[in-house]
Amino acid sequence: MYNLVGSVDFPTRLTVTSATAIDNVFIDVSRLHDCVVSPFPNGLSDHDAQFLTFRAWYPKQPIGTKTIRKVDQQKISDFLFHLSNESWSTVFNTDDVNLMLNSFLDTYLKIFNASFPLTKVINQNKGNRWITPGILTSCKRKRELFLIK
Repeated sequence: MYNLVGSVDFPTRLTVTSATAIDNVFIDVSRLHDCVVSPFPNGLSDHDAQFLTFRAWYPKQPIGTKTIRKVDQQKISDFLFHLSNESWSTVFNTDDVNLMLNSFLDTYLKIFNASFPLTKVINQNKGNRWITPGILTSCKRKRELFLIK
């Protein structure tokens, strides 16, 4: 139902005489494909917590560049001008709410992307001079230990 699938296949409530899986995490499998639910014993009650881990995907950008949208007063004025001059007739030509929403989003996003285009800029990392090589090494090691945990 609604692409929701129960993902807990281990006992979440443990007592001396029983072990049941009464706590569950439901995941929309159409959106999250690569995820793992694992037990997280907290020692506070007879219910263990669940730990949901999923891999987030971020597109790689070349080192030294980043993609941004520049927003300034002129671009905001241009955006508002185009929104106000849009007829929106395609939005209201149907009685189906889903088609209306899709038509609205198509029109809105077309104007938004035209007014605020994505641009690549060179990342000018000025760095923090107070961060020493020792601190960087400690941060890296702390991150490694956290991931192992």
